[in-house]
Amino acid sequence: MLHAAYCSEIKDEPEFHNVREIMRNRWLWIFSQNLWTDKGLYFIADENAEGLSRQVTVNILEEKLKGGKDIKGTNVRISKDGKIRFVPKDSDTYLLGEIRRNCCSI
Repeated sequence: MLHAAYCSEIKDEPEFHNVREIMRNRWLWIFSQNLWTDKGLYFIADENAEGLSRQVTVNILEEKLKGGKDIKGTNVRISKDGKIRFVPKDSDTYLLGEIRRNCCSI
């Protein structure tokens, strides 16, 4: 829908005006959890908006990250399904553009 509202040949149709207004004023909210540890940040996509009702531990997150992929040169790890990401504390030199090209944004 966003593509149609901004980039398509029908973007000037009246029904897409509301979509652009929502994006301009409120953006899109995503449901996620961030777990900060002494080693870095775990980002957890919360598709069902469970919030803090879902128990999350470092051990559970590390288990889900196994078998995922590492973004070359960054030490950023992403689970196979892309729902869990870990960014080490010392990774302030990585480029966000590199992360976006390889899978997703953090």
